[in-house]
Amino acid sequence: MAYLSDFLPYVLPYLPGCSTPLAEMTIRQICIDFCNHSQVVQVQLDPMDIIKGETVYDIETPNGSETVFIRQAYFRGGLMPIINGIDAICFPSTTPPGIPTALQQKENNAFELDRPSANDFPQSLLMLVSIRPTRNTNVVADVLLNDYAYGIGQGVIGRLALMPGQAFSNPGMAAVANEAYLRCRTEARIRAGKEFAIMSTRIKPRQFR
Repeated sequence: MAYLSDFLPYVLPYLPGCSTPLAEMTIRQICIDFCNHSQVVQVQLDPMDIIKGETVYDIETPNGSETVFIRQAYFRGGLMPIINGIDAICFPSTTPPGIPTALQQKENNAFELDRPSANDFPQSLLMLVSIRPTRNTNVVADVLLNDYAYGIGQGVIGRLALMPGQAFSNPGMAAVANEAYLRCRTEARIRAGKEFAIMSTRIKPRQFR
């Protein structure tokens, strides 16, 4: 994991007089925005247990992170449909127990099955998710620093240089920096789409009998 402070060399030289706490807070905000839009940070989670009678489950993402989207899920060896975004629905609470056939991402880093399971299925659910930093973390995924430090730094500069009445206020520089950030974010999203296609083929769910 990389620390927020690792990004400071890409920010503070361009913003004379900017405090470290303000810079780090904005670095965190830009990293969250970057992950929300690019989905470049993706992880395959450990197999999860499905518990008899339960429909709502927490998603166990790495420390300091939370889920942006569930990208892919396998249940008992088969691909499980994912309901997200504008397709979100309310699963009927009266649905009788059986074999879950779909899941829906929920707020607070959780998901819900379309029906309670009629049996326990240990380590039966595999998920590939995109993640972002939480709003109180001081660490982020290494890929953000190793591959996108300059672009993220430009996003921070673009946001802070728009603050009025500061020694580092510079609307002209902010516009140029923000353009560079948006270009980097778009390139990362394209990369994430390609890597998702590769990563999804690496999930090898076990066959359940």
